[in-house]
Amino acid sequence: MNLTLSLTHACQLRCNYCYAGEKIDKRMNEETAMRAIDFAFEYPSQEMILGFFGGEPLLEWDLLQKSVERVEEKAKNTNTYLTKTLTTNGLLLDEAKALWLSQHGFHIALSLDGNEKMHSTHRVFANQASSFEHTFSALNIIKKYFDSNHFTIITVVTPQNVHHLYESVVELVEQHGVNHFTLSPNLYTTWDEGETLWQEQYARIGEYVISSYEKGTPISVSFIDRKIEATLNEHCRVCSFGEMEIAVAPSGNIYPCERLIGDDSGAVLLGNVHGGFDIPKRQEILRARGCAYSECETCEIQTRCQNSCGCTNYSLSGEINLPTPILCFNEKLSISIADYVYSQLSENSYFIERWS
Repeated sequence: MNLTLSLTHACQLRCNYCYAGEKIDKRMNEETAMRAIDFAFEYPSQEMILGFFGGEPLLEWDLLQKSVERVEEKAKNTNTYLTKTLTTNGLLLDEAKALWLSQHGFHIALSLDGNEKMHSTHRVFANQASSFEHTFSALNIIKKYFDSNHFTIITVVTPQNVHHLYESVVELVEQHGVNHFTLSPNLYTTWDEGETLWQEQYARIGEYVISSYEKGTPISVSFIDRKIEATLNEHCRVCSFGEMEIAVAPSGNIYPCERLIGDDSGAVLLGNVHGGFDIPKRQEILRARGCAYSECETCEIQTRCQNSCGCTNYSLSGEINLPTPILCFNEKLSISIADYVYSQLSENSYFIERWS
């Protein structure tokens, strides 16, 4: 069972694309955190991913540390391979925390929306001041304590900031040594004419990825890597959405994905760690997984598409198994760019080594 703990609903920022609900000072208590970990280990697995989410998880540093100590002990006693991740805005990250996180083998996902112009479009404090300098300071600390394979930059791409995307990637690579990017387009907004810019920016990034391999300094960009992986495996990686993957809200309520916690009033509630799963509700949600859109059945990229992502589908259409046109656009665009990158690099030694 992979477990994500949402330690708090609170956050220092007021990003206007955030899906995590109202920023209230409601935090998980220690009893709930420990019970959530014990609950996850009641479903044996050879591997477990423990993720910390929010809100901003570093606001609850002491509880995070206690949770890690508990899960490490449980993993050792059950011979479970453990991966630990932290998604953070970085504002509270200092060298002492970074050292501790690195010593405990964390993978860090830093929410940094590109360069200063791109980041400052949305990632602001309540007074609308940009958080860029604070977040960028965190990046420098992360680079000191984590190698490039243990941290990624999460960039939310929107119609308002997409025109800065390519220049942001280039700047972060060439001036700041970043080489892992998770690009997350905001699918919950209206793109309209912005789709053209989205296509153009993704295409330029595809060319830049090709160039990076040809220079012998390859970079990783999520939407390209995921689709190359899907091509090689002949299917898209699918999350286990509520089956062997759960997210726990500060209240102890269980959700099938951290992105569905929101303000903790969702209809996809699976139960509570103190009382266990709501079995009928969980079975209903698990049965609903998949893709019920008939046109997807004959689509040539169907096996490499995330049309069955229950979290995205539910957030966009209100149905776990019903994708929407904006998801279709994103998937077709991502696959077309990834296919082009693959065709240009299939004989590149660095590319072969990466994907062999």
